[in-house]
Amino acid sequence: MATGSVMDWFLAVMIHDICKTLITNSVQDGVDGKGWWESHQNLNRAQSSGTSYAQFLTPEMVERISVHHRKIPQSLPEENAFIVADQLQKAMYESSTLGGGMLEDLMPKVYPGARFDPPFYPYYGQPTTWTQERSITLIQEIATALGAWNQQPTLPDVLELEKKLVHSPHTSPNIPHNSLAFHQRLTAIFFYFIYRQLVQLKSVYDWQKLDLAAVTIKPDPLNLFYRLKDVKAHETTVRERLRRGLFDRVFKSYTSDLPQMTVDANPFEFFGRDAVVVVVEDPLTLFDA
Repeated sequence: MATGSVMDWFLAVMIHDICKTLITNSVQDGVDGKGWWESHQNLNRAQSSGTSYAQFLTPEMVERISVHHRKIPQSLPEENAFIVADQLQKAMYESSTLGGGMLEDLMPKVYPGARFDPPFYPYYGQPTTWTQERSITLIQEIATALGAWNQQPTLPDVLELEKKLVHSPHTSPNIPHNSLAFHQRLTAIFFYFIYRQLVQLKSVYDWQKLDLAAVTIKPDPLNLFYRLKDVKAHETTVRERLRRGLFDRVFKSYTSDLPQMTVDANPFEFFGRDAVVVVVEDPLTLFDA
């Protein structure tokens, strides 16, 4: 059985599909690509060009990652939250089952409400074919980053690694409609919110839904900042006052479970130059803040 703190599990969720970066090379090596998608949760098996990500992580972390394609119910609320969160994020855009592992089969009463109609495809950027050359370069970059962790990744570490996966496709090497970075981050957010609910329930099957909101916040008046050409003052407002205020009033309570969270390492926040997007369980907490 995989064990660990909620923080340990959260870090595992943040990198749980990392072996999907190995799929392109496996095809060249004569291995059926589909088989690699289905075994990516086994870091000990998934490797390419002599690279195995398992060597850079502890056996406990490797075991936690392996959980996400198992069947529910599992023994721990963290395990069940991980499995459901992964499938819930996929239910936002996938309409068919894959090997019987989708939320549709796991929790048929929940699945209809989880699906987006039309499906949710957060694609951005230019269409790109994920070539073998790009895959090899990314594998090398990931291996270098993991090697620097000394088998003890921190939240800032995984958020930094995430930047390398922003344009790496989650589902298809030729149709990058959802990035690996986005899938793993959103799944981690789902995991934490679902975990908080499951610890109050007798069974994972008592869980029914996940209410949350993504809220975009812009300092006002933004146009005035740009008219005055005071971009530095604007960025200070966003980065310091707004983000710190949100962290202290909305997210600081999460640090009891996720002690590595800080203003600058907040996985529930997506930051742009002119705005902050935060994912929260109850948007009313933002008005209170």
